[in-house]
Amino acid sequence: MLTTAKNGLVLRSALVAMMILMAIPVLGPAEITPSNVAQAQGPNLLQNTNFSNGFYGREGIDGQIPLNWDLWADGQPPATDYNQFLPYARSAPGSWILKGGYVAWTGGGFQTVTVEPGKTYRFTIYGFLWTCDDREFSCTGPDGRSSDTSFGARAKVGIDPTGGTDGLASTVLWSTPQEAYDAFYALTVDAVAESTQMTVFFYTTVAAAPALRETYWDDASLVALPEGEGNPLNAGAAPEGEDPLPEPPQTVPFVSPQSAQPDGSVVHVVAEGDTFDSILVAYRYLGVTRDDLLERNGWEEPPRWIFMGDRITILPAGSVNPETGEVISNPSDRPGTGTGTGTDEDESTEDPSDESESDEASDESDSEQEGDEPAAPTVEIDDSDIVKGG
Repeated sequence: MLTTAKNGLVLRSALVAMMILMAIPVLGPAEITPSNVAQAQGPNLLQNTNFSNGFYGREGIDGQIPLNWDLWADGQPPATDYNQFLPYARSAPGSWILKGGYVAWTGGGFQTVTVEPGKTYRFTIYGFLWTCDDREFSCTGPDGRSSDTSFGARAKVGIDPTGGTDGLASTVLWSTPQEAYDAFYALTVDAVAESTQMTVFFYTTVAAAPALRETYWDDASLVALPEGEGNPLNAGAAPEGEDPLPEPPQTVPFVSPQSAQPDGSVVHVVAEGDTFDSILVAYRYLGVTRDDLLERNGWEEPPRWIFMGDRITILPAGSVNPETGEVISNPSDRPGTGTGTGTDEDESTEDPSDESESDEASDESDSEQEGDEPAAPTVEIDDSDIVKGG
């Protein structure tokens, strides 16, 4: 009797459960998809989108590059590696890190894919920038690490709709640079494919080199947009509340050499846009070397910062005739500059009162009349290498 009652209770419970299940509507896949996913977009065309599917090495590169991606740089490339520290990854298990201090490197990663000409595509990647000049504490406070933003770090993304792989090519369409400090920012750009190949790039640079610099990249995607959508050939927007930054200059302004001082020295007064290297180029016709500038200005290495109005000694007092601009002497005493002891072809430093004469002068001595005064030497300065303008 007890067994029959128990079986009847089980049967009634099963019938109630079936009725409840029949009353619940069946949800289709579109109804359970997160609302922030655009349903009309095509599949992600990129491979290894979170940079966790293996790495490879390349000659001349410090570190590992994610499979299916490559590294580009304007000059010295950064170090590259896989980051597994989750605070610096947007999604598990990690992110791609590019890093390097004391050098104002510019560069990033790229990947080329097959596309349909005439279609509009959108490239998105999340970037995170960190710069710091504090080697002792790494800019760490009560809330963790934070950037020293005075170094002007910027990030942007680009698409070459022709499929080229040169990050410096004019065919790359770039987004507006963003100061993506201390958090992951979505960087986006749209472009219409002009061939069967399309290359996506990400880019980061700084205005000056900090001691510590790291950039993290995660969750890359390239998707086809529905016809008529997107903003091809134009930049992406900056984060809300921030004004877009201007594009960084494509070239460093060159420097025109300045005149000698009344005491015969040459002193360069720093103007806007001047750099250590551009100043060096401007005065190389005087035989000035990098070591000369460092020694004469008390520097052990080229300065990371110079400021408008700084006075940089090019040649010390007594080096140049202030009236004619001719070089009298150069402490470097370097051959081949027109200012040192030089070779047989030098014409610049022989003292007219010196009884010993050069080989060239001795060849002509027989033709001189007895008692004639030796001709004063002349200095010919070849200024063909000077970069004019400013």
